[in-house]
Amino acid sequence: MNYHIPTKLPKSFLDKLSLGLVLQAPIEPMELGKRIYCLDNVKSYLTYNPGSIQYGWIFSALGSVIIKLHGHVVVKDERGAFLCVTPPEAPLHYHNFVPDDSVCDLVVNQRLPTRAFALVDNKVVRQMVELENKHDQARLNGDKFGLDKVYLEKKRLAAEFLGTVKKYTGRNDPCYCGSGKKNKQCCQ
Repeated sequence: MNYHIPTKLPKSFLDKLSLGLVLQAPIEPMELGKRIYCLDNVKSYLTYNPGSIQYGWIFSALGSVIIKLHGHVVVKDERGAFLCVTPPEAPLHYHNFVPDDSVCDLVVNQRLPTRAFALVDNKVVRQMVELENKHDQARLNGDKFGLDKVYLEKKRLAAEFLGTVKKYTGRNDPCYCGSGKKNKQCCQ
């Protein structure tokens, strides 16, 4: 099972978190930019170009059961438009991006946070969300022992979680394997 980039975000989820407007930030990777290192890439870009740093969130989903917010940094140009200069991990032309200056306060050791949320009310899904968030805390703090511990806990929960994900994934939903295809054209 892998996370995928959702094309649509559940409005009820966005409303529940009181997130602002979801905007499309075009992706134009800078030369010598590094994947994942968006804060460093934007700082480097701004040494030679006008604009400012804009913190916010981008999204990934695990089937139809978990959505994850990833702290992300983009360039805000002089007109107020956003531009992502970080090479994407998947072939994308834009990010669904929600500006949120409070992300700046969550940066630890130059690492941006992630936050996982359950989209369904299920005990196993809630356990996996808790593990995802523990994983992020260990990652932010550079806690290798904590990362290993969470990895083992996730491995123990994996089979039960997979069954739960299959149960909640409809034929027309994105496949839980992360392929980006509809479930009926993939793992079903």
